[in-house]
Amino acid sequence: MMVLVTCAYQPIKSFIFLILDSDTDPTIVLAFFHTLYNLILVAIWTPLLSPLIRFLRYLFPRREHLIGLTLENINSTVPEEIITAITKDVYTFLGKTIHYNRALLLL
Repeated sequence: MMVLVTCAYQPIKSFIFLILDSDTDPTIVLAFFHTLYNLILVAIWTPLLSPLIRFLRYLFPRREHLIGLTLENINSTVPEEIITAITKDVYTFLGKTIHYNRALLLL
């Protein structure tokens, strides 16, 4: 995308200086350029969102997995049980995260 903007630099620069004076603060010109760049990206990507979402849902189908948190099965009036359950759930989450990252990296 940046290659397209680089190729269109002169017309974009002419458009910016058509709207702003040529002696405008460079910071404002830069902010205007980035705003215009972001608007162009929004105009390009908005129509592509639905096909991209369909493709990602095809690639990653929704699976219902119960994590089985310890925190769900404790007496919430005892603070020590809550801290122990949260600690256990954090370790479980970290272990699963490490497992998934290793599987993604094929280690």
